[in-house]
Amino acid sequence: MPGNPAPVTPVASRQAGDDVRGGIAMMAIGVLMLPVMDAVAKYLGATFGPIQIGLMRFVMQVAFTLPLALWFVGPIALRPRPFALQALRGTLIAAATCFFFAAVRVLPLADTMAIFFISPMVLTAISALFLGEKVGPRRWGAVLVGFVGALIIIRPGAGVFGAAALLPMGAACCYALYIVATRQIKGRSDPWSSNLQTGLFGALVLGAVLLAGDAAGVRLLQIVPIGLEHVGFFVVIGVIATVGHLLIIQAVARAPASVLAPIGYLEIVSATIIGYAWFGDVPDLWTVAGVVVIVTSGIYISYRENRLPRRAR
Repeated sequence: MPGNPAPVTPVASRQAGDDVRGGIAMMAIGVLMLPVMDAVAKYLGATFGPIQIGLMRFVMQVAFTLPLALWFVGPIALRPRPFALQALRGTLIAAATCFFFAAVRVLPLADTMAIFFISPMVLTAISALFLGEKVGPRRWGAVLVGFVGALIIIRPGAGVFGAAALLPMGAACCYALYIVATRQIKGRSDPWSSNLQTGLFGALVLGAVLLAGDAAGVRLLQIVPIGLEHVGFFVVIGVIATVGHLLIIQAVARAPASVLAPIGYLEIVSATIIGYAWFGDVPDLWTVAGVVVIVTSGIYISYRENRLPRRAR
């Protein structure tokens, strides 16, 4: 999964500006790494279904995070706190991951990433419509502009036009809801425990779905045996998912989210380069224009979110 375009995560509080340069560096390295995981998932999509790839992604996350969580937090890290919210977070990020991995099977990496980055706009709309947060006309305007950017990318006649474009949109919606749930546990769970619980619940949910689908004979949910030639690819996914997201979490602990949000959009640049180098995908000028619109509106929304946190917008 991509990194958070508007990072919000349950990290220990620090004074903003403690290590801004370090935070920017960590954020840049993290988001530049993550498209490699998406490219591997796209490659594996020729053999495995998105649910099975997503399941292995979370299994690997647990495998790499568990010893670190036990080392830094202790056995209490195994206890989900609060249970309902941690289960909800794991379910939402699992759904977002599967939508995204399904999208990269049929769409170019850069296009999938660009459409997914409407998530800050979706988050703003959810906050206003369902959480009662006050959103002024300027932020609503930025939301509409961001969706216009997405429509430019998925316009009729484009390579991504059609039902497939709904997959990264679904990922963006699930991810926005995941961020809402993550906000609710801020200060109630440490980062190591939260990462571990995300992996555990994500693996449990996807494992149950995969087993049920395989038993029912659903084609995309059939379990494909993992050969030795694929083990290394799943390990790469687990390493990048764990290291990349931990770097982003540490970055948010060191620098204000408004400073880091523009850095998050380097992920689109990385996805474009990797997509071209690995799969020969070249975005057209309309796609580039849509990316510019989405990125601009997303940066503005993030700026407003963090510039005026206690005032009506």
